[in-house]
Amino acid sequence: MRDTALEAANTSPAPEARDALAALVENSMALLLDMGNTQRIAGIYMFAGYRSTQAPFVRTAGSPPVDYVGDSGQSQVEIGAGIGVTVNITGDRLYNMGGAADPGLDDLFTTLETLRTEILAGDPNAVSARITDIDAQLQRILGMRGEAGARLRQVEFMADRMADTKLMLSKLLSQTEDVDMAQAIIDLQSRENLYEATAAVAAGIQALRLLDYLR
Repeated sequence: MRDTALEAANTSPAPEARDALAALVENSMALLLDMGNTQRIAGIYMFAGYRSTQAPFVRTAGSPPVDYVGDSGQSQVEIGAGIGVTVNITGDRLYNMGGAADPGLDDLFTTLETLRTEILAGDPNAVSARITDIDAQLQRILGMRGEAGARLRQVEFMADRMADTKLMLSKLLSQTEDVDMAQAIIDLQSRENLYEATAAVAAGIQALRLLDYLR
């Protein structure tokens, strides 16, 4: 969209070209709307907050061009003792709906709808001013990408720790429960020898008792 705005601002396109550029903006808005309504497994909407069973973004016929009907609920998962990580980014922050992420900036859909209108009007100065807003939106979304990356690194770190702990516990369990076969054979042979000696002694005692009886 930034490239489209630059093209519209730096040239004086004919009406047909302006229509084509405006159509690009419209198509991008439709794509962003579709992405905002992305579903995970079991029909859960990724960016809807706690209202995850319904599509969070709805196209309107007025202003703003898109409504957000999700909420700001952030889901957390415990990845360690007393350690939780937020696993979602809500759509109001993602697209700055109602200024949720930056109160001084329009939502992304309004920014693009305004750009589309200015392109159709053939107003290069207004389009140039809109590039500043697009840059601000871009930096804001890149910041959230960094935030998501930091969460992912935290989860990966804890996963590595859990794998190390599992390996350590497996070694301890092995040392406790595994049988030393050589030692087991020696112990068995010793017990057999003891049994045979005991049996021999018992037989001798029985023979002595029988001898005493016969006397």
